[in-house]
Amino acid sequence: MDYNDKTKELEEAKRELTEIENSKGDNFSNESDVERGDKVKLNKKIVIIVGVTLMIVLVGVSALCITQLHRLNVLTSNNKTLLLEIEKMSTENKLLKEDKETLEKELEKDTKEDVERNEQTREATVGENRNEVPPPNGNVDSIQMDTESEVLIYVKHEVVEDYQGEPALLVYFEYTNKRDKPSTSSIYPQLFQDGVECDSAVIRGNNESKSNRSKDIQKGVTIDIAQAFSLRSDTDGVLLRVQEGYGGNYQEQVLSLKDSSSGE
Repeated sequence: MDYNDKTKELEEAKRELTEIENSKGDNFSNESDVERGDKVKLNKKIVIIVGVTLMIVLVGVSALCITQLHRLNVLTSNNKTLLLEIEKMSTENKLLKEDKETLEKELEKDTKEDVERNEQTREATVGENRNEVPPPNGNVDSIQMDTESEVLIYVKHEVVEDYQGEPALLVYFEYTNKRDKPSTSSIYPQLFQDGVECDSAVIRGNNESKSNRSKDIQKGVTIDIAQAFSLRSDTDGVLLRVQEGYGGNYQEQVLSLKDSSSGE
């Protein structure tokens, strides 16, 4: 029996009680024992109905509270799970950041080591006999002019074309400035073919080493420079001569045009 049924019984009992009271009027005090007994029974019935109704209401309220508490517990559990997931993601992001920093440090270290190895290889390639300084004057296998103001080392040569399409020889050097102030190389290179000096040439295209020939560099800096010469004929052997200033120390080296684009 639900709440609505109990409400209907209560209303019906109230109506019966009202009818009895109306029929007796003001002579209620003269009622028989039977009538009084009926009235008492009716009152008990009303009390029981009210009590049962209140119990039903309390049970309904209790059930509603239990349902809400259950929902609240579910939400609390979901929130805890969500917080744990967020904490887990935060920890993973922190580990990823640490791994990234470690990789960057290792990459920086490897790059630095590669640069150092390349520099060592360059030094070994350019001057294997650097400790054996060639004589200041005369013919040498590979030019290495080391003066008080600079160091000039032959690197390689190659046959190219000048701006008119004629053959030219581009000779590469490694230049180091030993002066206290920025400066270009003061060692004067010359090329001789068939015993005659070759003119300077203007070659086609851009060449960084050729452009560096006219650039000042600071003390202790080393760069690659190049000098272009016009070839007079197809004679293979040409003589490269470098001299410190005018009338100073010099070195000479024979170059083969057939072996161009490679160090002597």
